[in-house]
Amino acid sequence: RAWLSPWWSVVRKLNDVDVAEICAPVFGGQPIPHANTVIWDLDESQKFLLRITLAMMANPQLLLVDDLAQLGSTTSRTIVWDRLAALAAATTAVVVSASSLDTALWEALDIEPLVIDLAKHTDAAAAPGETAEATQTARTTAEQQHELIEESV
Repeated sequence: RAWLSPWWSVVRKLNDVDVAEICAPVFGGQPIPHANTVIWDLDESQKFLLRITLAMMANPQLLLVDDLAQLGSTTSRTIVWDRLAALAAATTAVVVSASSLDTALWEALDIEPLVIDLAKHTDAAAAPGETAEATQTARTTAEQQHELIEESV
């Protein structure tokens, strides 16, 4: 709250009620940490959800999430995908960058994210010394990728 508040305002220390209020939209039915919990005492899904909570405190219209593969367990990825789907169903557009698809997990959760596989839409980028045509092709590819991402949001 201090980071989001004007510099002159006094921001009191958060208590468990404040933390529960802030975390509830992101955590959903997952256990919400207490105000005095130390970050290393959280499991990996709680840490990830806490990061998302901090981002959501600014009420963004778009949430960018990078690489859910860093979550080692399928259980943690299931929890986070479920919560991201809930956020996307509410009011925030969610874009997730992932190194692999979790299609079986999505089916189990009954969510259908719009998938844009950039590897399928990428031509080889022009290397130094290549023709102007190759450079133009690389620019066109970058523009197409940008349009695909814009359409998904």
